[in-house]
Amino acid sequence: WVQTHGDEDYREFPELLASPAPINRAVQAVRSIRFGGGGDACETHLSAVETAIDQLGRFAGETTRRQAMLVFLTDDTKPARSGRSAEAIGGRLRQCGVLFYLICQPTRKLNQLCEAADGLLFEISNNPSGEMLHKIASQIAGSVSYSVSTRSSRPVHAPPAVLPPPVVRPDGEAGERKLLGKGRSGR
Repeated sequence: WVQTHGDEDYREFPELLASPAPINRAVQAVRSIRFGGGGDACETHLSAVETAIDQLGRFAGETTRRQAMLVFLTDDTKPARSGRSAEAIGGRLRQCGVLFYLICQPTRKLNQLCEAADGLLFEISNNPSGEMLHKIASQIAGSVSYSVSTRSSRPVHAPPAVLPPPVVRPDGEAGERKLLGKGRSGR
């Protein structure tokens, strides 16, 4: 499933874009997300992660597969609406057995969340290059594949997966790559 969020204080609530569905629907949902913002006030990231944990619980009985959570954040987080600390929320992720990947500008609270979840943090700026995002995607794909195949309870650093190169549009931005044939590659 794919969930997005903004800042709840500005009525930008978590939105479920795709519930458990075939990979092509999840990919389509991910492609519909537009990265923006950052550098402004803190946002309600911890509350959004809690909403995602609740979604994991909702779908837990529908799958026997391992679950990984990839979270892309800009800037720091406001306190969770529930009052739980970053460590408590990270602990919930660890208890659920979720492989947690956090892609963000590191801050004290986000580091605490990731450490408590036994996750991996990948540092980006508020304006990441397509090359940087491709490198991170390759590292995460390699880690997810290795972690799941070894039945690890936490994400493991592994050799990067080989992904097709990003398509670069004339404006210099990374574009989408269409997969040909019946095979899948990377993420």
